[in-house]
Amino acid sequence: MKRLLLVGLVVAAAVAGGGLIAVWGDATPDRTSTAFLYVEQIDEPGDAEGAVIEYEALTAAQQTVFERAVADEFTEIPDDTNSPVWYDSDAVRYQNGTYQLTVAET
Repeated sequence: MKRLLLVGLVVAAAVAGGGLIAVWGDATPDRTSTAFLYVEQIDEPGDAEGAVIEYEALTAAQQTVFERAVADEFTEIPDDTNSPVWYDSDAVRYQNGTYQLTVAET
């Protein structure tokens, strides 16, 4: 439900601004757009739709972005940390929990 609300808000903002939006699960980042990371804790690690990455495998900058997303449910991904890890991984294992990743670009 929260994911649909977030995607709806991003779509509405993009349409209002005359832009287009695309949501990718497995894609390469488009560095000309603004990317947002949305995370949602899932009940069972097996519920992750694809590859699960360990938090410790993220760079320090990526860990900071991920932690902000955990705290606020979503955050902008700065260009210097907008890497394929967000697109190639479907979830992150963090503090005894698993968080599903969604990237939205505008």
